Amino acid sequence: MDTWKPRLRSAAYEAAWVESGLRFKRISRPVVAHWFRFKVSQKGALSIYGVWPFSNYPVTLYADQWDRLLKIGGAIRQAISDNRKELR
Repeated sequence: MDTWKPRLRSAAYEAAWVESGLRFKRISRPVVAHWFRFKVSQKGALSIYGVWPFSNYPVTLYADQWDRLLKIGGAIRQAISDNRKELR
């Protein structure tokens, strides 16, 4: 029976990996724009996937709902900063 062997990496690759500051973590990942996926449903709603790491569930709203939410973005940010200690 064959045993699994990890793939060996060159010392140059490991040095570049460490220098770049990149670390692969299975527990969490930073939220960056390219991890978000957008999909338009048959009913015309826009779904955004990737809001919650490791979740397949989207945030889905219709265009007018997105517009209203985006218009009050400043108020949402202010509410978050005002209540930071109470939020998770």
